[in-house]
Amino acid sequence: MTRQLDFTVDPGGKFTRFLLSHIETVKVDVPNTTMKNEVARVEGYFEVEYPVRTHFLETNNLEKIKYQKKNFEEIYTPFERDRVDKTSFISTPHKLSCWAKTGLQVAEDGVYNFRIRTCGAVKIFVNQTPEMIFAPFSRNHYSEKAITLPLRAGNNEVVVYFEDLAERDVNFYFELLNDNAFQISGFINLEVPVSEYKEIEELLTQVNLTQDIFREQDILLNLGNVSRTRQYNLRIRVNPRLSLVEDGAQDGNITDFQIKDLNFTVPKECEQLNVGSVDSIPTAGFTRLELGIQLSNGQWITRVLTCSIYNQEKFNKIITGSSIDVRKKEALEYFSTLNLEDINVALVNAYLNRLSEVELYEEYKSAFRLIEEKGDCADFILAPLLAVYTKYQMNFPQKFHNQMQELALNFRYWIDEPGNDVMWYFSENHALLFHVSQYLAGNLYSDKHFSVSNRGGNEQKAIGKQRLKEWFTYFFKVGFSEWNSTTYFPIDFIGFFSLYIAAPDEEIKKLAKEALDYTFKLIAINYHGGTMASTYGRVYEHNLKAMQLGEISSVIDIAWKKGYFNNSLRASALFSLTDYEPPENLHELLEMRNDQVLHAEYQQGDNHAYTYLYRNNFYSLATAINYEPEQRGHQQHLINISLGNSTMLWINNPGEAEYSGGNRPSYWAGNDCMPYVSQYKNIAFAHYKLVDTDYKFIHLYLPFWDLDEIVERENWLFIRKNDSYVALFFTNPFMIPTSGAIANREVRVYGENQYLMIKTSSRKEFQSFNNFIEALATNKISFVDDRLLYEDPEFGKFSFDDVLLHENEPVMYENGYQINFDITKIKGDVQK
Repeated sequence: MTRQLDFTVDPGGKFTRFLLSHIETVKVDVPNTTMKNEVARVEGYFEVEYPVRTHFLETNNLEKIKYQKKNFEEIYTPFERDRVDKTSFISTPHKLSCWAKTGLQVAEDGVYNFRIRTCGAVKIFVNQTPEMIFAPFSRNHYSEKAITLPLRAGNNEVVVYFEDLAERDVNFYFELLNDNAFQISGFINLEVPVSEYKEIEELLTQVNLTQDIFREQDILLNLGNVSRTRQYNLRIRVNPRLSLVEDGAQDGNITDFQIKDLNFTVPKECEQLNVGSVDSIPTAGFTRLELGIQLSNGQWITRVLTCSIYNQEKFNKIITGSSIDVRKKEALEYFSTLNLEDINVALVNAYLNRLSEVELYEEYKSAFRLIEEKGDCADFILAPLLAVYTKYQMNFPQKFHNQMQELALNFRYWIDEPGNDVMWYFSENHALLFHVSQYLAGNLYSDKHFSVSNRGGNEQKAIGKQRLKEWFTYFFKVGFSEWNSTTYFPIDFIGFFSLYIAAPDEEIKKLAKEALDYTFKLIAINYHGGTMASTYGRVYEHNLKAMQLGEISSVIDIAWKKGYFNNSLRASALFSLTDYEPPENLHELLEMRNDQVLHAEYQQGDNHAYTYLYRNNFYSLATAINYEPEQRGHQQHLINISLGNSTMLWINNPGEAEYSGGNRPSYWAGNDCMPYVSQYKNIAFAHYKLVDTDYKFIHLYLPFWDLDEIVERENWLFIRKNDSYVALFFTNPFMIPTSGAIANREVRVYGENQYLMIKTSSRKEFQSFNNFIEALATNKISFVDDRLLYEDPEFGKFSFDDVLLHENEPVMYENGYQINFDITKIKGDVQK
């Protein structure tokens, strides 16, 4: 039986069939030094060269890398990926390196054309001879180079050595592209029969989960109609460790739990597999399931599927109080019982005065390690630790006091203090927490010497206080640069609540309270269906797909009993141990009648992100108006639809091929190329110009398990959730993939130049879903001279060509940083 797996790559295509070595990791230590850089007042990617990278680039030498006969222990199985990608997260600086081997076949000797892309560096050997080095080290955004490789007639061995410096998140990958005008053939040699490998690859390609969020049901896997010659043993690892370095540290993120491997037998004829109930796998948020099948030689073929598990019946019984004080107590009681090695559990139990020295150590040891090592996100846990300790010192065991002092006095609080770490200081949320930590630590140890800064405590406090005042001054001027972010509001909350709890100056505590009031107002403005449905300056896939498990939903439930309580406790725990209450006048935004509609417009951040929101109890439509169109995006979420009780849909242009990869933008979150977007009440228009992106399609996330009807009518797509409706018109044909990991989960539309229109509505406005379909599908909509023309049965004539006209007049977006909104009556019975 053949053991040579053959493949071909078309002109412009990418080589993805390789054998890989083990990834080597080496910690990078450099001399301590200070640095200078401004805090980013905008969201998105920006490059900062840390001293560790400067030193690394000065000393690293790829010329020394010689060809090695490595043990290629992994068959890289790309599935949907279009590159060799080992992206990871390491909180302290490490050098990563790996070897990849493939075979190329050509008919005659010659020099052949390729292109190489990487964020780090590559060195390519052909038939054991070094041929080229490309070392941009362009920190998580790729650089590209046209290259040539000499190939001889017949078979050629091509080995790619690739490396990078991991500073927190690291996009560790390379892409090798065929730049010839003809197809290139290749092969990899396996240690098992090709038929055995291909059958397992096909099985893992077709497998998908029946839903992306499981609330009550069993967790089911669809195995597809794959013809199998035998039964297989399937191993499922829950939340396999993403970091390539085992550091034993954690930053208070409780979603990274792990449980014992699950093992199943997959019969030959089995089409669906039950992998457990919502009770058997903990509720923690976005859960990664690594599915693995072992080859006969012991190698594993694995792929990752993602889902969220929310035991709704369990959590509905936890927060039941009719007052906010009672709900806070209920939350604290629940958090105190969680069996987690988590600093927040320790802080809750310290507040409740329920900790022995042994118990406290078990809950804070990994957090202490992250702070001691100055790992990234150490500020997320140091700020609340200092706050709660400041106010409730008497509740901490005696041994803890010396440890706490040592921790605080030896920390690096800003980049003007010498260090060699890669903690991220430069986004608004991190800057806030570093300043909070410096201020509180200086106050707590005012007469002590801080070793890293060589300052006294009083000086640290004064510097921290001044930095906080500057941070808040800017914040109250332009709001959040990471606008409306359900990802980073909880982190900002950590800072605000830490100051509210422990700020020694009334001036600072007042600023923290004003910031809390402002943030809760934003949450209330954008509230829909138990969560916060809006556009977001920064977002991740797990936020979008699991809003019910996000921290903001839990905060909403504690504050107003209108959300989804869950295990996320970084901000929820701090909120619950304070006497803070959101402003009373926000209730009108949360308790709207069915005949009311809210319309809000406001700007945020230095980039003037203009957010437009139109919502009622049936639906919410939110957009960021013409936000940097045609530019490459990062994590900006620009078009959001919410139907009924928090069924979220959105549209984006993917930033990578892997369905749940680690890049920013990713497949589901952010846009590789940002669109022109305009909105008028419950109608939105968008124009995507996808010339300079590898991914020339847009897609709509379609959670089919949570929808009641999906109707296709030529270029129209109509969706119903209970009495909530949405219609989408695409100028290009759309399709819904029905197989593989994302089966039935997206509506995909190809084309470099495409427009779309979105209309949200409800039974209140059209009396029936059928009326809604007929009113729109038979209405006038056309695409003429690069202009989308539409006549709406509710609001009249529109024209869109990157600028929106309504009844021949430009729709103006003129609101500033003040949050402006109005609540009016919904327009009912459009048919009359």
